[in-house]
Amino acid sequence: QAMMRKRQLEMAGDDFAPTVGAKRAKAEVESAALKQAVADASASPSSLPQQAPIPPSKEGIKFYSRNDVLCGRGGGTNVHPGNRRFRDLINANRRAYLKARKNDKPAISRSIVRTIREMNGRFLKKDEKQGLWFEIGDDGAREKTSQALRQRAPEMRKILFEDEQRQHVAQQEAMMQRQFMMHQGQMPMMGQ
Repeated sequence: QAMMRKRQLEMAGDDFAPTVGAKRAKAEVESAALKQAVADASASPSSLPQQAPIPPSKEGIKFYSRNDVLCGRGGGTNVHPGNRRFRDLINANRRAYLKARKNDKPAISRSIVRTIREMNGRFLKKDEKQGLWFEIGDDGAREKTSQALRQRAPEMRKILFEDEQRQHVAQQEAMMQRQFMMHQGQMPMMGQ
């Protein structure tokens, strides 16, 4: 059953943290990432570098780069290096996204789009009739990112809930064990 849980978490894009300490450390990292994304999104406009939003392109291109995220389905997009990096970012942020308040979720999506843009990546969609790739723009990229973060959300929420329940039960059992041992005189009381 533990192997099944590990596989579910890996499939859901999470690293398996077998210890409470590792889970706590991972939660702290995720919390810090979420706070940073929210802070970045709510920072005053004068404190952020001025970057104009990228609109959808009117002119297509024939070739894309390894940093681009290719929109669409199929094997070609799945193995493309830019899409792999995009999926890694999605998986690294999915837990924080699912735990975030509704108003904070767009900040997480925007931070992922910004990360891709900072690596000179574009979000491209192919027009099959013309055989050209077109930039979908920041709004389309954020929507694609939000959709990717929501994928398998019910399954992931169930796993998160079960893990939190299991952790709570383990903490309760440990506390009861300590109380029992203290009552039996097997463990010195704190502060003595």
